[in-house]
Amino acid sequence: MLKRYFTLTPIVFPIIGLALIIYFLSTLISVINFGSSLWEYNLQPLPLFIYTALWLGICFAKRTALIGFIVFTVIMLTTYYLFPEGLIKNFILSALIEPMPVSIALSVLILIFYQKIDRLSRGINLKEVKQ
Repeated sequence: MLKRYFTLTPIVFPIIGLALIIYFLSTLISVINFGSSLWEYNLQPLPLFIYTALWLGICFAKRTALIGFIVFTVIMLTTYYLFPEGLIKNFILSALIEPMPVSIALSVLILIFYQKIDRLSRGINLKEVKQ
């Protein structure tokens, strides 16, 4: 399983996956150690967990994870820009101010490699298609 994680998609994807795991765990540890009475702060690891889980699915060439990552990024961005000031916007602001630019950049990376990951998820070998 570990070999498949590192060899199925381009090497950039597993490295980013490891970085997301480390970032999620560090955020989770900081929330546990320095818990706050503000519910927005305590829910901060939730979107990071969703991003990390979807990215790990992308590393295993799951097409649903690929689409889910992009859709989740779009939902978070539209929610951030369309909702008025209030609890929902405060949650999104506190939870996603750091990973928002990163998730946009990762979505662009996904779109660049979409065809390759889509073919891998369907079991189509790229070398056979080129010949």
